[in-house]
Amino acid sequence: MRVILSDVITYCGGVDRALRLAQACLRDAPGPVYSLGQLIHNQEVCSRLEEKGLKVITSPEDVPPGTVVIRAHGVGDDVKRRFLDAGFTLCDATCPIVLHNLERIKELAASHAILVIGEKEHDEVRSMCHVDGAPVTVISSVSDLSSLPKDKSYAVFVQTTFEVSTYETIIRAMGDAGYQFFSANKVCASPIKRRNAVLRLARQCDAVIVVGGKNSANTAMLAHIAASTGKPVWHIENESEVTDQMRGYATVGLASGTSTSLETIRRVQARLLGKDALGAEHEPGKVSQ
Repeated sequence: MRVILSDVITYCGGVDRALRLAQACLRDAPGPVYSLGQLIHNQEVCSRLEEKGLKVITSPEDVPPGTVVIRAHGVGDDVKRRFLDAGFTLCDATCPIVLHNLERIKELAASHAILVIGEKEHDEVRSMCHVDGAPVTVISSVSDLSSLPKDKSYAVFVQTTFEVSTYETIIRAMGDAGYQFFSANKVCASPIKRRNAVLRLARQCDAVIVVGGKNSANTAMLAHIAASTGKPVWHIENESEVTDQMRGYATVGLASGTSTSLETIRRVQARLLGKDALGAEHEPGKVSQ
């Protein structure tokens, strides 16, 4: 069999930055270092960070003050304030694009109603809902528009990992219904490039495996996009989930979510090929046989 790696694979820039900041805090911070919730959607990597001393917490009341790393999806202003008031030092690993959008929400709230299109329980959406002085309405589908007033001018933001076709359908429906709005957020290029790459990959292969956390919205979205091509698709977290069925295809494509390490991808690749390890020559976009 052949295994072809997607040409856009492993960490995105925001996740890589968050990991580097966390590692720097573990190395340099004078006191205990915490992560507010799971730093990234990758249990294996987070477990290694915990072994090095990064403790996952949910509130400032749980532990003595120290340095708390804010995850890439960001948190609300109220949460930051609680930690600062409790004597913690913040290491803000919020993705720069997410941070830009949070600042835009604060800026535009004085002149526009803020509308966020996304999943109500997603961490990034929660952070956008808790910007000081910026009331936010969240919608996830066209049906949600039935309760959205038409007498306001909306600044529209979208969750970076939200399903593109659903977002476009909502925007078209808003236009058709006569809403006054404009798209206000800075768009992250990484999800778009990754989605296009997985489509190109699926067209080259007999089946596709997408590697990433089961709790990762962007990984699940990639699996959904790959499946839209009609090819068999599996969403797995690591090499332990590789099966003989996956090896039964002549050409298998390998893609990953934004929080998946290259090390994990290589182990999946090796297991598919019946090898223990892969050498440095196996780079993303290259074909393994």
